[in-house]
Amino acid sequence: AELCATLSREADEAFRQADAARADLDQKALAPALLMQAGYSRIFDRLKARGWEKREGRPRLSTRDRASLLVQA
Repeated sequence: AELCATLSREADEAFRQADAARADLDQKALAPALLMQAGYSRIFDRLKARGWEKREGRPRLSTRDRASLLVQA
């Protein structure tokens, strides 16, 4: 669990750096990548919320979640 928490902090920082790096880029051209990032971000948030000790079950996006992401894109 401690290793997962450490990796989680590193991933959070990498996501922040990626957001900063794309600020000056063509957002329309990045739309597919941004959609993927939003989906993975939701899954990552769910993993963090349930805690690193609990490992059973694979977090997934529901059909509603996926539809919501498409509408936001």
